[in-house]
Amino acid sequence: MAIANSEKTIINLLTSIELTEENPELKQIYRYYIKILSQSVKLMALPNWYDRYIFRDQCMAENCMWIAERNPNIKVLVWAHNGHVSKSITDSDIRPMGSYLKEKYSSGYYVLGFGFNKGAFRARVDKESGIDVMTVPEVKSNLSTDFIFGQCKDENFFMDFKSTTGNQVVQDFLNRKLYSRYIGASYNAKKSENGKDIKKELINLYDGIVFFKQTIAASPQLKLWQQTKSL
Repeated sequence: MAIANSEKTIINLLTSIELTEENPELKQIYRYYIKILSQSVKLMALPNWYDRYIFRDQCMAENCMWIAERNPNIKVLVWAHNGHVSKSITDSDIRPMGSYLKEKYSSGYYVLGFGFNKGAFRARVDKESGIDVMTVPEVKSNLSTDFIFGQCKDENFFMDFKSTTGNQVVQDFLNRKLYSRYIGASYNAKKSENGKDIKKELINLYDGIVFFKQTIAASPQLKLWQQTKSL
């Protein structure tokens, strides 16, 4: 991964900053903030999206480890897209953040995936367009985990995979390579047609899953605040 000389200069300037903070703990935190800034500079300087995706998840994992190691006596909750928290590679050969955390913490890292059958969400159609509300119909393919979950009696539920070890039907389902929705910040209607974003065994991605039969698009907080203020 090569970066331009101008970005290297910026990174060198950042890392050479002398901190006047006398508190050693705060100084250590500020120093890491500078490291995160350097990560951002390097990320945007990388020549292509492939290299950026690799480096991005590496940094996410490294930053999570730093937080966890500074707080050894508390649990840390990391909220990110399924593609970042998953335990193994999903629809490409890029290692997700979660694979590094799983490698580091083993059973101490519990991955909770999210799934849904139909509904609305906020996303963009490409990297240049703005965020807008997108809507998808219910999945019709019986080769999709979201379709199968959508047939359950309970519309919304949580499933812990370890608790199902005594149920061979459920275990066969979790270990079967099936399609799942995998919509992120960018939405590709053709790729996501009928919920066939990725094809992977759920057991290899997560330790449990939260499923919603229907989703509602989030409201922008600024707009919501402005509406509340006018009441």
